[in-house]
Amino acid sequence: MEKTYKTFRIIGIDWLQKYVDPEDEVIDFGCGLMPATRKLNCKKLIAIEKWFPYVNQLRKELFHLKHIHVWELALAGPFLSNIESNSTDISLAIDVVEHFEKEDALRLIKHMERISRKRIIIFTPEGFVPNEREENTELQKHRCGFLPIELEERGYEVFKRIGGDIPSFLAVKEL
Repeated sequence: MEKTYKTFRIIGIDWLQKYVDPEDEVIDFGCGLMPATRKLNCKKLIAIEKWFPYVNQLRKELFHLKHIHVWELALAGPFLSNIESNSTDISLAIDVVEHFEKEDALRLIKHMERISRKRIIIFTPEGFVPNEREENTELQKHRCGFLPIELEERGYEVFKRIGGDIPSFLAVKEL
């Protein structure tokens, strides 16, 4: 028998904001253009992105928001080891882990768990879903997939998304 999961809908940022308090410090790993996080009500938001055109666009669009800091960094590199343990309240990876080889995705998740004090939030497609659109760069290709059980086994509560163009889920780990 297939397990039944709690569900959620993505409507605005309410689905994410309910996990973030106004006094929280947040790191948004692989932020892209920040569709889910740029309006997040939090004390500090560090947005980490590797692709310079996105970094450049974010810096132009968000320069007036003093609580948002945009960093150009590669998530698969050694810099993650330099982030202090328990140094942020919440770590986010929204549509990110599927862009790495599985080993690198798991390494990112382990670092997120190490540096977070309160919570880790991961949103990803369910299973491997190719992303081979013509306009994609190498960074946008999907290289792995996760099933809900994989994150449940790491202590995450899983919520299946209702709606959307592909099956996906939210995984939240309270620390």
